[in-house]
Amino acid sequence: MNSGLKNKILFAGILLLLVACYRLAIGKTLDLRSEHRLLEEKTTSLKDTPARLAILRKKERYYDSIIQRTDLGGTSVQNNLLRFLNRETLKNGAKIIDFRPPHIFRDENREVTTYSFKIQGSYNHILKTVYLLEQKVNFGQVVHVRLDKKTNHRTRAHTLEAIVFIQQRK
Repeated sequence: MNSGLKNKILFAGILLLLVACYRLAIGKTLDLRSEHRLLEEKTTSLKDTPARLAILRKKERYYDSIIQRTDLGGTSVQNNLLRFLNRETLKNGAKIIDFRPPHIFRDENREVTTYSFKIQGSYNHILKTVYLLEQKVNFGQVVHVRLDKKTNHRTRAHTLEAIVFIQQRK
């Protein structure tokens, strides 16, 4: 064997050794290094998770308190309004005579929904129910209350009825 052939074989052997070293040691090290970087990024993003969770729990408590304050637990505004009226009229000694479906007026810029209902009872009971409706819950603005004194001629009994309109603008 001459020295040129030996040098070529030596050079090929060194290249083969470099390729084997890269595949067996250096390549795995670089893969592990990139995986380590990804895991470090995930842990740094997860370090503030308890703080975020605490903030979300505070927000949840805050929103729950708003929902309880405004009493919006059901599905639709009409159902919530009827449920509120039933509860308050029973508490105040009045009764709901008529509850009509909402009237919806659509304009180019907005939509106005008007709910109307009749309540029968004493003046104080009706006034207390309308006041709670205006102040406690957020169904809209009370735009009209009309009080009518009705007389039953057979029994000669007098009753007071109130027609209430509530408007909700969207």
